[in-house]
Amino acid sequence: MNDLRVDGAVAPTSTRATSGSLRPERSSQGEVSSDATPQIASPTEKHRALDANARSHEILRALQSNGKSPQKTPSNASDRAAHAVARPTSAFVATVQKNFVKWDTDKDGKLTDPEIDRACEDPTNRGKAAAALDVLERGDDDPSFKGFGAAELRAAEAKFKKGDTSCDAQMAYYTSRIDEYHKQSGLYGASGHPSISDINQSGEGDCFFLAALGAKVKRDPASVERMIAPHDDGSYTVSFAKEDVHVAPLTDAELGRAASSGGNGRWVAVVERAYADYKTRQDASKEVDPYDAFNGGGLIERAMGDMGATNVQSFNFAGTNPNKLPSLDGFRGHLQGFL
Repeated sequence: MNDLRVDGAVAPTSTRATSGSLRPERSSQGEVSSDATPQIASPTEKHRALDANARSHEILRALQSNGKSPQKTPSNASDRAAHAVARPTSAFVATVQKNFVKWDTDKDGKLTDPEIDRACEDPTNRGKAAAALDVLERGDDDPSFKGFGAAELRAAEAKFKKGDTSCDAQMAYYTSRIDEYHKQSGLYGASGHPSISDINQSGEGDCFFLAALGAKVKRDPASVERMIAPHDDGSYTVSFAKEDVHVAPLTDAELGRAASSGGNGRWVAVVERAYADYKTRQDASKEVDPYDAFNGGGLIERAMGDMGATNVQSFNFAGTNPNKLPSLDGFRGHLQGFL
């Protein structure tokens, strides 16, 4: 800041850095420029302004000397995990790091099973982010899973660079499943009705349920249609034997891991999601993720009963002496009588 003497009085003028020097700004008539800073009333304030200006020039020179912007140091464990790999080449690692702080709700630097479950139910996680969550969800079913953080991100990146692309391949698979569902229209697709050929099991251990659902839709497709009541907001009510289950609009992460309907609507995914909730409540499970109700499988006769069947019989041939098995015609006759 320099002083400009005008009519015997001393008035401060604004300064601007030009080629490393400080010069007062003047108009072509020699007057002080109209964009001059407010007058500094006291020497103390004047010295503070000079000090601040000097510090600014010092920072500018430092930046010019190395050509880099100052880097922000991660402030907590969650931020540090989000920067664990500087320039990831794995799409899975890059996607997890990009969303890590959002998903790590307690900011401890680890994505835990409940945090991953909640993120899967969050509709704002879409596309590749949802697919990455499905990969994490598949891993957290392992009893040895202790969370996913900086160390796991670095390990995943190292495996990718060594040629192990399994995480990226799984993420691409889930992404394609999500895209497939978004291309479909209606609950039952172009056919307008459910069919046994629509049912394709995904990665969940619910073959017992899908087999029962297939038997039901094969025998009476209209009974399956009566189970599902769509609502205007995109949610559904699915009726089972003991209670009705409300299903919110399925998130991308839920669509990625759901049973596929082969391009014929979302009815299989909706009923599967509803049964996961139903079984969780009936079993009084404390699992956050309702799909965990399928861990360990289940009994087809129970699933049939849960969908309204009242006369269910099962036949167990394990350990049976082959010589004592009924003839095929006899067994067929028994089944015909049952049906």
